[in-house]
Amino acid sequence: MGTGIRTREGGNRLAHLQAEAAEHYCRHKRASTEAIAAYLAGGAALIEAKAALKHGEWLPWLAETGIPERTARRMMRIARTGLKSATVADLGGVEAALALPPKRLATLARAELPGAREIDKIGAGLIRRAVELEDVTREHIVALDAALAEIPAMQRKVDNAMAAGAAGQEIGEASRAIGDARRRWTREREEAAAELKALTAEGKDR
Repeated sequence: MGTGIRTREGGNRLAHLQAEAAEHYCRHKRASTEAIAAYLAGGAALIEAKAALKHGEWLPWLAETGIPERTARRMMRIARTGLKSATVADLGGVEAALALPPKRLATLARAELPGAREIDKIGAGLIRRAVELEDVTREHIVALDAALAEIPAMQRKVDNAMAAGAAGQEIGEASRAIGDARRRWTREREEAAAELKALTAEGKDR
């Protein structure tokens, strides 16, 4: 690791200083990470305690710990992010981490979850599938609208045939079939519209 640079005194002082600086930095980093880990663990303990206390008991209980209220809030806030101590240390410490936007913190925390990459792949696949379903549903609605638009013309043909004196079982069945088709397609259209509305709402959340 030494640079090989020597001082005028002839000793390899720079190599010694290099090793010493590296050692102290590693010790500081370990200490910082351990301090952050303790901070996160303390925040988690405060979160659990606050949830267990009744209304009005939190501040008196906290006062007995000796932890200032503002510090307690920050401890709980950083603990809620779910970040690991090493990540918080890499970000520059608790203050630097809390200065980041919540979405950024959430992204960092999610990346630390076991199988995070696989989860992201699954999420991306679900989004693509949702978009496909929206497209299919829209196409279904367009097809139903086209079919419903043809109903009046079909009904007029039957009415004209009956007016011209046509009668019989076939005319009656045709009239009933048209009515059944109108009701069925209208119902399907309403269901498809409701499904599309729900898919669109889910898409906004994505």
